[in-house]
Amino acid sequence: MEWPGLKVYCTSVTEQWSTVAVVGPNSRKILQALAPEMDFSNAAFPFMSFREGTVAGLQARVFRISFSGELAYEINVPSW
Repeated sequence: MEWPGLKVYCTSVTEQWSTVAVVGPNSRKILQALAPEMDFSNAAFPFMSFREGTVAGLQARVFRISFSGELAYEINVPSW
């Protein structure tokens, strides 16, 4: 989509990211083991927030999102 009068251009980057969901009562423990430098506590990482950091040795964006009602995170890494 383009708005040449506003000099605004939007580019889809969906295909540039791969996503894995970690869902369930142990998801916080699993991610804490994979990303020990990140704080996954409720206070530090509330629902509908995100953090950038290293997960299992990969630069990642981690989102705390749940469509299932369970404690859940989505991990996004560059698809390459």
